[in-house]
Amino acid sequence: MSVQLAIANISLETATVGRQGFQGIMFAAKHNLWPERIRTYTDADALLEDGFSSTDPAYKALRGGFSQTPHPTSIKVGRLNASTDITIDGDIVTGLEYNITLGAQDATSTSTVTITAEAGDTQEIILGKIVTAIETAPELDAKISASVTGTGVDAVLSLDHKVGDDWFTVTSPLNLNVVAGAVDESAAEMLAAIALEDDSWYYITSEEKSVEFIEDLAAEAEARFKLYRYTTAEEGSYAATLAGSLKTVQDNQYFRTMGEYHHLAEDTYPEVSALAEIATFVTGRVTYHARIVSGVPAALNAEGKNLTGTQVENMKNNNVNFYDKVQISGASFASNPSITYGGKVASGELTMNIVARDNLQVDLEATCTELLIRQKNGRLAFDETSLNKVRGAVRTVLNQYESEDFHNFLQPNTIITIPRVSEINAADKAANVFKQVTFNGTLRGAIHMIEITGTLGN
Repeated sequence: MSVQLAIANISLETATVGRQGFQGIMFAAKHNLWPERIRTYTDADALLEDGFSSTDPAYKALRGGFSQTPHPTSIKVGRLNASTDITIDGDIVTGLEYNITLGAQDATSTSTVTITAEAGDTQEIILGKIVTAIETAPELDAKISASVTGTGVDAVLSLDHKVGDDWFTVTSPLNLNVVAGAVDESAAEMLAAIALEDDSWYYITSEEKSVEFIEDLAAEAEARFKLYRYTTAEEGSYAATLAGSLKTVQDNQYFRTMGEYHHLAEDTYPEVSALAEIATFVTGRVTYHARIVSGVPAALNAEGKNLTGTQVENMKNNNVNFYDKVQISGASFASNPSITYGGKVASGELTMNIVARDNLQVDLEATCTELLIRQKNGRLAFDETSLNKVRGAVRTVLNQYESEDFHNFLQPNTIITIPRVSEINAADKAANVFKQVTFNGTLRGAIHMIEITGTLGN
C-alpha cells in the first residue's frame, strides 16, 4: 500500500446570483383558457394547441414576434382577467348540438355543457339554456356569473368572474363564437398576480388598448423594474395638438413607457414584433430608432392612407414614436423599408438609455452581491484591501459598459470614487453598510440623423 504525503482540498467559490433578463417579453392577453396567470411559449403554434384561435390577439402578436430574425427563444403570455362573450352565428338548426367545456377553481373536473336545439329555439334561448346549466352546477355557479343580453340573433352570453381573482376556463366551443369581453381587473392587480407566478420578464405589452387601461398600466410600470411598450391607433397621436394616451404619458414624464402610433395597434400588435426584433441584442449597443421590423409596414392614418407630411411633422414635433418609410430626396420611396422612428420613452429620454441603465444596475448589484457571498474564508472589512476589492468589482462591470465590443454604453474612463477608511462615518460602520462608493460616467449616445453640408466650386 502506498503512502500519501499530501492531500489537496479545493473548493469552488463561484456562487452566482440570479439576474434580470433583458430579452423577456410578456404579452398580457384577455382570455379564460387556462388557470395559470402566465405561460411561456417558444412558437406561435403552441397557442393554437392551448385553445387560442388564429384570429386571437395573442396568436397574432406572438406570430409577429417569432417571425423576426433573430428573435427571443421564448415569449410569455399573461392572463388578463376579463369576461368571456359567447354568440351564435346563423340560423338555429333543430337537432344541432351547441357545446362548451367549462372549468372553475376548486372544481373536481371540467364540465361539458351540451345543448341540442329544439324546434322554435332562438340564439337567446340556446344561450339561456347554457346559463341554466351553469346555475344548476354548484362548482361552476360558485365561480361564474352568467347572463344573456340582447334578443334573437343579437343575444350575447357573458361569463364573468363571480369571486375576485378566482379563475374559470372556457374551452372547446362547438357551433359557438367565443371572444374576450371586458377587463375585470386593474393593471396593478394584473401585474401583481402575474409576477407572483413568474416575474422573469422585462418588457410589458398588452392586448387591452383602452386609453384608461394604457394610462393605468403606464403608471404601474413606472413603479416597477420593467418597461411598457405599446402602440395606439388614436387619431390624436398625429394631431397638431397631441391628444389621448400618448399625451397623458408624456405629461407624466414617464421613464418606463414607450408609446407609439400605428394603425394596426389592435390588429397585429406591432410592438411585440418590434421588441422581439431588438431584444436579443446586447443592451446599450442598439438604439430603438431606425429599426427595420419584419412584417410591420409604415403607419397609415385613420382614413387608411399614407400619413401626410403635416401628420408626420406633427408627430416629430410632439416627440411621438411611429413607423414610416425611409425617404431619399427626389426619389420615390414606395419600395423603401419601413423603420421605427423616435426610439424614446414618454419623458423624452432614449429608450436605449433606460434599458441599458437598468442592465447596468442589475450587473452592479449582482456583482457586488457575489463579491460578498464569495468571502468563504473571510469577510469584507472596513480596510483598504476590502475597499479595493469593491472598487475592482465595480470597475469590472463598468469596463463591460465602456467596451465598444460589448455594451458600448459609456465613454471610457468612468471615474470611480471611494473614500479612505478614515473618512467613512462611524454610523455606517456600526450598521455594517458601505455606501460611499460612487462613479461618474458619460453616455456615448446615439446618432439618429445625419446632416451633410458641402461646398462645390470650380
